[in-house]
Amino acid sequence: MADSEDESQRWRAVVENVPETILTIGRDRRIHFINRTDSSLPPAQIVGLHFLDFIQVHDREWVGAAIESVFETGHPCSYETEACEPQGPILGWYSCRAGPIFKGGQVDSVVIVASNVTESRRIHDELRQSQARLRRLGARQQSALEDERRRIAREIHDELGQMLTALRIDLSCLERRLENGADYERVLVMKQIVDGTMATVRRISSSLRPPLLDELGPRAALAWLIQETCTRAGLTCSLSTTLGKTPLDEECSLAIFRICQEALTNVVRHARASRAEVRLTVEGDRIDIQVTDDGVGISDTEKDGSLGLLGLQERAERLGGSVTIEGHPGRGTTVRAHLFLRSVSEEGASN
Repeated sequence: MADSEDESQRWRAVVENVPETILTIGRDRRIHFINRTDSSLPPAQIVGLHFLDFIQVHDREWVGAAIESVFETGHPCSYETEACEPQGPILGWYSCRAGPIFKGGQVDSVVIVASNVTESRRIHDELRQSQARLRRLGARQQSALEDERRRIAREIHDELGQMLTALRIDLSCLERRLENGADYERVLVMKQIVDGTMATVRRISSSLRPPLLDELGPRAALAWLIQETCTRAGLTCSLSTTLGKTPLDEECSLAIFRICQEALTNVVRHARASRAEVRLTVEGDRIDIQVTDDGVGISDTEKDGSLGLLGLQERAERLGGSVTIEGHPGRGTTVRAHLFLRSVSEEGASN
């Protein structure tokens, strides 16, 4: 008898000194034991009260059902809820683990171990809000960057292009006047330099913001991208898409193009590949983008340290999607992006 009392006292000493709240409830759903509480009521006054009196009214039904399932099945369950004083103020958020106590082969009562997670939830909510603000800031910065790229590309193409065109016209006039004079060959060389400069201006302007993207959409822009990025580097690249003539808003088109651009740029710079493939598959409001190469493969360290790949993920997340990157040593790399797109008509309807 003494040993039993000693064991009971040791058990109670342990239970009453743990930081969690431990309570038992019977089939009548009343509290039979509680070691400690954040309530203004001492444990002695809580014993005998109905368990659900300490649960917010809007949570009582499902919390009661969770406890009922422990009594009926004998299986433990976990849940998180907001506790309160009986008809009083809120106590905070608690993460709870409920388990059965058997007697005579039947569930006699339920023990609940509750940890106060109010502070961790507050920190989590603040972190989530901070991340949301950062995403909005990143989206605004990306939009501003794209606007600036468009402006610079237009100025380079229009202003510098016009000046070079005027210079070439003057050189052509000078060429005809000199005919076969001493400076004739020099004028021809100058015309070649101007022609090369004009081609460079067009290439730089297009790389900043390809006009095909705004005029003909992502498919035409991707065909141009493959020609400029891959063919120039001696890389064979194919493009297949079911995009068709689906009208997309500017953000969707730009995300498709920039994701493929970053993926193909990484292939050319780092993969040491001979072949690459770009696939765009549309199903309803979802598009799957896949860029595959047969290069050396990307390591986990390279994936984690690449700001360009991080930019891909941010673009996809802004459209409710995601990006995954798989690399296999000696067997190439696959970049997969999943986006949820809006058509131009849908965007107008939502506005």
